[in-house]
Amino acid sequence: MKEYLEIAKIINTHGIHGDMKLELWCDSPDTIKKIKTLYLDENGTKSLSVHDGRMHGKFLLLKADGIDNPEDAAKYKERILYAHRDDIPKKDGDFFVVDLIGTPVIDADNGTVYGILSDIIENPANDLYEVKTKKGPVYLPAVKQFLIKLDPPDGIYVRPIPGMFTEAVWNDGKSDTPDTGTPDTGTGDDT
Repeated sequence: MKEYLEIAKIINTHGIHGDMKLELWCDSPDTIKKIKTLYLDENGTKSLSVHDGRMHGKFLLLKADGIDNPEDAAKYKERILYAHRDDIPKKDGDFFVVDLIGTPVIDADNGTVYGILSDIIENPANDLYEVKTKKGPVYLPAVKQFLIKLDPPDGIYVRPIPGMFTEAVWNDGKSDTPDTGTPDTGTGDDT
């Protein structure tokens, strides 16, 4: 489990007092405003003490201690900011999206394991879950009608439309029944 999570990217400077303009990668600007220390690396060795944050359009303007002019702020342009997972406020039952990666994708009705979640692709209408299956990736819309229960790391329980996983998961991509996991002994009649 990753200890330090990507939370924003510094895309530019703003003004004459060393403010940094951030593209946010978290659910809400309030999330990052509550964090007092951000990190410049995924190991948490280089930190920035947050002094202030305020919204400017869809971006957050961040003021960090010791960065007092545009020249100082420019040194951080294009850097990724990380937060320690324990510093990120969340409610009971919430989880981090990064913790979903690698979780088994399971049929909520019959228990078939379709594969594992390998990526989450952001789209304007809705995110797509990329499920790595035996036969290749399948893209599942991340909407309530398909996602029944998210329970990382145990499983992402889904109710896909008929045929969504058929070719990617079942025996040879042509069968009309799922692979039961029972090995073929070679003693059956193939006629």
